[in-house]
Amino acid sequence: MSTIKDLNVKLAKTQQNMVNTLVEENPILDSIPVKPATHGIYNVYSKVTDIEGMDEVDYDDELPVVGISFALDQTRLGKIGGKLHMPQDAAMNMGGYDAYAADRFPSIIKKSGNDFEYRVYYKGFLAAALQNGKAVGCGGTTPNKQYSLVAVTYNQDTTIGLYNPNAVNAGKLFDNKMLNGGNEYEIEYAGKKFIGKVGQPLIFRK
Repeated sequence: MSTIKDLNVKLAKTQQNMVNTLVEENPILDSIPVKPATHGIYNVYSKVTDIEGMDEVDYDDELPVVGISFALDQTRLGKIGGKLHMPQDAAMNMGGYDAYAADRFPSIIKKSGNDFEYRVYYKGFLAAALQNGKAVGCGGTTPNKQYSLVAVTYNQDTTIGLYNPNAVNAGKLFDNKMLNGGNEYEIEYAGKKFIGKVGQPLIFRK
């Protein structure tokens, strides 16, 4: 099965650097298998509802009927992203808006990868273990001194990442855009108003 980094063979150089930054300090994201969604930002998959397995019979006896029943289901891809406020004065002193954004992208992407991996582990893997009665408590109670360990079996239907194949085949997993047509306008951020631009530095389909 492929991983996020395996997609780099299809991505533009700048996109490859962004992927590498995303998973650099995040071994879980680096190891999770991914596959293309069946319909762009939608994925249709089959969910097993019943299995009739083989059984032991005597020689010359009739063999049991075996089979598998399934139902089709559909899921919509999510994304992680954000808006980067770029003040005009700061951007001009750094060589322009593109230079301003490029200087900040690596730190933003690295932090986004950290946060995303945290959610995958605690709100995904660990939450599923607790919900399904698969967790074993060891009795520790000291705040901020406890650790957890999960064992995950990846498969093609449930524990796998999805990506938009149309975007990847076009050479990008991330989509960087300027809002308001790339024009400057008055922006309010952190209680202050200033002239500048707003960009979307990170949109990662998952």
